[in-house]
Amino acid sequence: MQIQKRIRRGAVTAVAAIALCAGFAALPAAAQPGQHHHGEHFMQHLAAVKSQLNLNTLQQGMWEAAVAAGKGAREAARARHDTVRQLVAAEAAKPAGAAPDLGAIAAATDAVQKANIGDRHAVRKQWLDLYTTFNSDQVAVVKGLLSQRLARMDSFRERMQRHFGKQ
Repeated sequence: MQIQKRIRRGAVTAVAAIALCAGFAALPAAAQPGQHHHGEHFMQHLAAVKSQLNLNTLQQGMWEAAVAAGKGAREAARARHDTVRQLVAAEAAKPAGAAPDLGAIAAATDAVQKANIGDRHAVRKQWLDLYTTFNSDQVAVVKGLLSQRLARMDSFRERMQRHFGKQ
């Protein structure tokens, strides 16, 4: 059952990646703020994509603003995560007989998730705005990267189905 959940979670992540790719050169959505140290991978991928796009001056400015917004969103998400972690620690440290306030933890977690989603949407909009300025050569680069990403995802899915059996 755990394996199926992991595969489903991977599939959801892959779909999210495709959605982001449509707006910006096949960048993986797995590089979400504060998770699994993907920030470095994300930035390396950005640099590789950027060199292929031959951005003009306007696009360069939009690119730099989107990168900065993404970094800011990741930092804010980490700070929010730390706040929730501190709340959980405080609730767990309550003296014996005092029940942790799970409702407060849930509300804080929901608020953090909502804020993180809002930040991701704002950053995604900046990337999509940049994408709307692309010429046909730049769009061709994006399409090629999308095709490569889909091929890798299909290959991964096929390997998982062979390994775990078709479900």
